[in-house]
Amino acid sequence: MKSTKLPFLLIAFLISTLVVNTSCDSECSETKYDIQSVSITPKILNLEDLNELNWSNESELTVNNLAVQMNMNKVFSSTPNNDDDCFPKFEINNKVTNIRLLSNQGFVSSHPAGEDLFTISAFTFDARNFIEKQDFINSFVNESNFSRYYFVFNRNPELQGIHRLVMFMDFEDGTSIESNPIEVLITPIDTTPRPD
Repeated sequence: MKSTKLPFLLIAFLISTLVVNTSCDSECSETKYDIQSVSITPKILNLEDLNELNWSNESELTVNNLAVQMNMNKVFSSTPNNDDDCFPKFEINNKVTNIRLLSNQGFVSSHPAGEDLFTISAFTFDARNFIEKQDFINSFVNESNFSRYYFVFNRNPELQGIHRLVMFMDFEDGTSIESNPIEVLITPIDTTPRPD
């Protein structure tokens, strides 16, 4: 008798905890916002603090040292009146349907000048965890209060060159916004075999 009572109480406790947490989540109202502008700034990839080191073209660092900071000016149009037990929810009024990064230079043969470079990029907030473009749009652009994020290139460029990069955000209503242009010297990683 005692052996069945303990698992039953444990299951009852877990179910009641789940019901309480679920009911709290369903009562939370959303905080609505709009993205009014976006800007980009080249930084040096730094595991300690991505915002700490500014990129310098004179240093001729290789592409694996580059992290480009994106700043999204999110303006909140509503603030919820939730109690402290609720996990905050954020949602954009006019959803972003696509983001694009264009360069005046070719990157690799599959990505000539004018081709979206976000398809060969990964997105991060901490230089340790990376996600792809669509996950970034869905989770961090359209449903979060994060206003600063970074991207890195996950392909090695074929040639060294100064790229004039511009980011575009396309919205559900057909409008789009454009970032400031940045000029970044992107240098390939030397992959030639070294003699032993």
